Amino acid sequence: MRNLYEMLIGQDLSPKLIGKFGHDTKVVCIEIFDENGIKIDLNEYECDPIGTTYRWSWSVSNLPPNIKGKLIYEMTSDLGEVFLGDFTKEEHDDND
Repeated sequence: MRNLYEMLIGQDLSPKLIGKFGHDTKVVCIEIFDENGIKIDLNEYECDPIGTTYRWSWSVSNLPPNIKGKLIYEMTSDLGEVFLGDFTKEEHDDND
C-alpha cells in the first residue's frame, strides 16, 4: 500500500492540488483562475481520487507552461460540492 505522500506526488514528481469531498462523490473536476479571476484553459479537467481518503487530486503539471503567479482553483463534485484553494506557481529555471 502506498503512503499518502506517494499519492500526493505524481510519477513526474509534480505537486498535486487537493480537495476533500463526501464519500458518495464519483467525479470531481477542476477550474483554475488567475488572480484577476480570468479562467485558464486546461486540457485536463478531471481530478483523480486518492485511494479511499475522500480526497481528490489534480497534477500541477497539467497547467499550460506559460502560466505563473498566484492562482485560484475550484474543484466541483458531481454532487455539487465545491472546494476552493489557491497556490503560487513560480517560474522554473532548468539550471537549478
